[in-house]
Amino acid sequence: MEEPVEQRILKENESSLLDAAAVIAAIAARFGIDVLYAFGSRAREAFAQTIGRGTFAAGGVSDLDLAALPAPGRVWNVDERVLMTAAFEDVFPARPGARSQLPA
Repeated sequence: MEEPVEQRILKENESSLLDAAAVIAAIAARFGIDVLYAFGSRAREAFAQTIGRGTFAAGGVSDLDLAALPAPGRVWNVDERVLMTAAFEDVFPARPGARSQLPA
């Protein structure tokens, strides 16, 4: 199985500032995301990383809240939702011990 493009981007940028926008775009393309919202107390921190003006560090008091809307006609199955969540956690690491919650 071919390695997802977002994993290749992450590996290429391990020693430098992560190009979060490129990784997010790759995740969006892979899963057919039409709109992605970041909200909550860490949304500004996530935005700063996305535009290359900061970093999103694990270990914060709260987590990052994301909402994704699929492209028209696209429906995600459970496996895709889990893979999508894991892909975003590679970009925006959860605090240690945190658990992702997937909507039903």
